[in-house]
Amino acid sequence: MLNTRAPCLSQQLLLTQQVPYQNLADWLEESQDVHRSHPEDYERLACLLLLQLCMGLEHLMKQGITHRNLRPENLLLIQCSSSQQVKHQAKKFSKVLQLPRLVISNFSKATQNTAALAITTAITQSTDHARLAPELLSKTHYRKVDNFQVGILIYEMLHKGNPFDNSSQINQDYSTIDLPPISRLSVYSEGLQKLALLLLHLDPCRRLSISQAKAALQVILWGPRPELFEETPVTALLMENWMDIKRALLMQKFAEKLVEEDGKATLEEWLCCHYLTNVTKPILQKTAHLLYTQ
Repeated sequence: MLNTRAPCLSQQLLLTQQVPYQNLADWLEESQDVHRSHPEDYERLACLLLLQLCMGLEHLMKQGITHRNLRPENLLLIQCSSSQQVKHQAKKFSKVLQLPRLVISNFSKATQNTAALAITTAITQSTDHARLAPELLSKTHYRKVDNFQVGILIYEMLHKGNPFDNSSQINQDYSTIDLPPISRLSVYSEGLQKLALLLLHLDPCRRLSISQAKAALQVILWGPRPELFEETPVTALLMENWMDIKRALLMQKFAEKLVEEDGKATLEEWLCCHYLTNVTKPILQKTAHLLYTQ
């Protein structure tokens, strides 16, 4: 899916086992009513999709690649193979709330960070200046462009729209307090609002990294909740106990699945397992400071 005319990337061919059934733009159009009727379930699903996006971008960054064109039309959805998840969700809500796999596509504007970036050419070719980070318009910096566009996607996934559409703020010295608020519809809303503001900071050097955004989404999804981060003599012990208990419960769930007829782990369980396997107390403390104290 890489553009063979892109000067910084070699030609590649992508083979996928499953065909995407729609893109994120179509899904957002279909999910507006569900967001209103089941905000808790919808915004949890939005967090899970954003988490997959951040994990994908983290992998790309390790390869030295910046996508530079993250928009709903370029994010594809693939139906999960876990029939157990599909059956469980279908009983409760519509197909919209089934968690799909998210795939990043359209690398026509992607660049390798180690190569020289022709910023002027990129801006000239762009047809949507409302998605360009301020540093691209000022031609000064570009390494955290994807982070900025993830911030825009948070607004779009919560059906608020791109906050920079039809606005001249992005051409000026705007502040995050100038950005529109996100309605508090669920326990996830406040965390998503804070995450969006941290990703949309005018100064690229102060903008949240993709790895930090991933860690923030994991805490928003699976905890711990803010109360556990309050400074007390037993805070460190409580955090250690929380991680031990969460890991034990997850292993118990996986053990129970081994005796079930269809013992496959769902995508959400796999993502949770990835979190609990790699999280450490310093990571939790740093993430809590970003989400709850700034």
